[in-house]
Amino acid sequence: MNKNIVSVRGYKCWGAHTGVKSMRRDLGIIYSEVPAATAAVFTQNEVVAEPVKLSRKHLKDNMAQVIVCNAGNANACTGQQGAEGALAMAKATAEELNIKPEEVVVASTGLIGEPFPTNEIVKGIRENVSKLSRKAAAGSFVANAILTTDTFAKEGFTEFEIGGYQANMAGIAKGSGMIHPNMATMLGFIVTDVNINKKLLQELTRECVDETFNMITVDGDTSTNDMVVVMANGMAGNDEIKSKKSPEYEKFKSQLLELMTHLAKLIVSD
Repeated sequence: MNKNIVSVRGYKCWGAHTGVKSMRRDLGIIYSEVPAATAAVFTQNEVVAEPVKLSRKHLKDNMAQVIVCNAGNANACTGQQGAEGALAMAKATAEELNIKPEEVVVASTGLIGEPFPTNEIVKGIRENVSKLSRKAAAGSFVANAILTTDTFAKEGFTEFEIGGYQANMAGIAKGSGMIHPNMATMLGFIVTDVNINKKLLQELTRECVDETFNMITVDGDTSTNDMVVVMANGMAGNDEIKSKKSPEYEKFKSQLLELMTHLAKLIVSD
C-alpha cells in the first residue's frame, strides 16, 4: 500500500459521503492528535468564500488541530446563511473531538452561489469523526473526498532525516487544469511530524506556494475558495527549527518544496 497522510506520526483521517454529492465521498477530515503549528495561504480573490474568512480568523495564531473540508458546495456568495454554515462545521468538528472551534480549519469546494447544505454536512461530521483512522485506506478516502471535477486523486508522501530523527511529510490536493468558471478551486493540505516554529512555517509556506501552486493558475484568476494548509505537529522528536540559517531548515524547505511541486504538477496534468 502506498504511504499517505496516515503514515505521518500523530495524524488520523477519514473521507465520507454525506449526500451533498450524489455518489461520491464529499467530506474529508484530517486530524492531528496534538495541536500543530499550522500555516496557510489563501486566495487573493476580492470575493472570498465563508470558510476562507473563518479559517483566516482561526489561524491568526498559526495553530490548529484539524482540517475539515466539504466538496460539492463552495459556500461562496452565500451571505449570513453561509457564514453560519462554516461556523457550524467548525463547532460540530470541535465538539466531536473535544477541542476548541478555533482549532478547526474549514475548507469548501464546489458550486458557487448555491445555498449551503449545513444540516447534511454537520450530520455527516457528527457521524464520521468517530471513524477517524490510521489505516492506509482512510488516507485514500480523504484524498478522494475533496475532489470535484478532478479525474483522479492527488497525493504525495516523502520521508527524510532531520536533526538525526526520521521525519515524514504527506499531502493531498485538488484542482484540475481544465477551466470551469464555477469550479476552479485549488486546495492543498500537507501534514508533517517535523517540529518547526509556527511563524517560520508560515513564512516558508508562503514562499513555497509562490514557487509552486501559484505558478499554475490557468487563466490568472484565483478562485473564491483557494487555500493551501500545512500542519506540523512536532512528533518526529527533532529540536524545534527556529532559524532559516540552520541545515534542518534547508532540509525541511527542500522537502516541502518538492512535495508541493509534485502536487502542483498533478493538478496541471488533470
